[in-house]
Amino acid sequence: MTYYNDTLFVWDSQLDPDVTINTNVYKWNGYIENDGVHSIPLYIELNSKRLRQKYLTFVHDLGESKINNKRLIEHLKLEGDFSYWWMTLFVEKSVYKSPITDVIRMLALEEIVNKNKPNKIKLVSGNKILNKTLNEFCNNLGISYELKKVSRKKLPILNYSNFRNLFPSTIFTIISFFRYIFFRWPLRGQKIAWPKRDNSVFFCSQFSNINPTSFSSGKFTSDLWGGLPDLLNAKNIHLNWLHFLVSPNSGPKAKKAARLLKLFNKNGKGNEAHSFLEENISVRIILRVLQRWVGLYLVSWKLRGIANQFYPRSSKLSLWPILKKDWKSSIYGQVAINNLFWFELFDTFLSKVNTQSVGFYLCENQAWERSFVYLWKKYAHGKLIAVSHSTVRFWDLRHHSDIRTLKQTGAYTIPKADSIALNGKAAIEGYISAGFPKELIVESEALRFEYLYKLNFKNKVQKNNESVIKILILGDYMKLATIEMLQLLEKATQYINVNTIFTVKPHPNFIVKKEDFPLLRLEVITSPLEEILHKYDIAISSNMTSAAVDAFFVGLPSIVILDSMGLNLSPLRGQAKINFVSTSEELAKLIQSGNNGIDSISPSKDFFFLDPTLPRWQKIIRSKYKNL
Repeated sequence: MTYYNDTLFVWDSQLDPDVTINTNVYKWNGYIENDGVHSIPLYIELNSKRLRQKYLTFVHDLGESKINNKRLIEHLKLEGDFSYWWMTLFVEKSVYKSPITDVIRMLALEEIVNKNKPNKIKLVSGNKILNKTLNEFCNNLGISYELKKVSRKKLPILNYSNFRNLFPSTIFTIISFFRYIFFRWPLRGQKIAWPKRDNSVFFCSQFSNINPTSFSSGKFTSDLWGGLPDLLNAKNIHLNWLHFLVSPNSGPKAKKAARLLKLFNKNGKGNEAHSFLEENISVRIILRVLQRWVGLYLVSWKLRGIANQFYPRSSKLSLWPILKKDWKSSIYGQVAINNLFWFELFDTFLSKVNTQSVGFYLCENQAWERSFVYLWKKYAHGKLIAVSHSTVRFWDLRHHSDIRTLKQTGAYTIPKADSIALNGKAAIEGYISAGFPKELIVESEALRFEYLYKLNFKNKVQKNNESVIKILILGDYMKLATIEMLQLLEKATQYINVNTIFTVKPHPNFIVKKEDFPLLRLEVITSPLEEILHKYDIAISSNMTSAAVDAFFVGLPSIVILDSMGLNLSPLRGQAKINFVSTSEELAKLIQSGNNGIDSISPSKDFFFLDPTLPRWQKIIRSKYKNL
């Protein structure tokens, strides 16, 4: 029998490796390790800070890379001292839009290879991009490479995201251009005059997460902004709302949104004015977008050698095969079209509207925010505060940048708000630990989670003395994450010999059909979490859903199922007494023990700042309006 001790196997297959032959195996997916088999995702978790910083360093260095004696940032000048670079997918760093997970795994694998120094790497995979990346890496290192091709999972459905892969990128860009216009065209021309007032506050916010009561009452109430608008109204401060549509699949369609906006303005009683950013869309703006798009396309020809800049510092690993699609989409593809519409629409609106003395916007560090902040300051509006409305997760890199990016001064630097409002100690610690300047942070109550204050933490969760263990499954926004979680639970049932009742609360984005998971005999519930959490003994969630935070706050024993295909994106990562599992056996063992075997949780003080009187928000407003 031959052993390949000098060969490092990268295992990207659903089949288990034969460790009697392959004695140095690194699994691309999954956290399970045993003799001879190692886990790249586990390596990432154990070395997370260093690997995260490597990626942030790479992004900064890419923007600063010189081509023909000119920085990439300057090549992508859009106007004045604003660089289009800040709107690319590379700067946004969203794990939802970009293959960041694969990049992090490759950075981890590079460290493993440099440490083990194998003579050969053998890949077991059906992933063409991974194959190309590893092949080039081995060529650069001067070591042998071999591929054993295996079949990959087929995409389960032909949705819009998969549909676009059927067309050349240029055709899809044209489709995206007309799709963007078609979706938003019904909003054009519905202009609302904003009275010029000294005591007004500007809000820029997506037109989603509207409280259901708004549809019947006609009064705008957003779950994202909580009680802040009512507080300001009570202090006779006028509210100027600039809304925008997110996508055809999120929030009301354009015609319905227009009807709602008229209703909100009618019932605002003069204290609120609501407008849509897209109401400014016009033939002139469409032509301006096309003109700028042609300009970016021509610049991309000057940057044909950009692939040579996709090496991390002191590395022989090229990330170009993984990130090539992001480059094309950002510079002259669908992302470019959307970004240029953002820029032109904000430019038109902010150049015409009365000067706004103070503004707030929902901060997720998306591309539109860079153009908004730049143009807000270009037209000399007042103080601008970014509001981080959700949890700050370690691997949600939208919240993090290389410290050099944040501290740069002069032309073409990243547009920044005057300060950022963070909603708890967890968020503040997350930002500061990644190098964000402390002086730019202000404390604010967690508006999106203010309902948590109403929960009675002491009386909600009690030890179960019954013979049945009641388990609440918290569905994920991502369909596949929910399916994988439920499938793992089905596998776990073969190891469970206690009575259990499984209830799933699905995310609105994916409604679970109980007949699809017969082994669980699911009950499906749609009631608000604050009304039902006290009825259960254990909460189970995927590692992405923010609903896990609700269970965390009522002290409900919690299990988080790690995503074998991705990074640990749980908002509870790093919190004590949270049980993370990756196998059906681990999951079954915890369920078997009931909530007597799982620690109850005591939320850390000020994880979120929660106070219905909003003293921190009052302090922020008082800094502008001294008489409050």
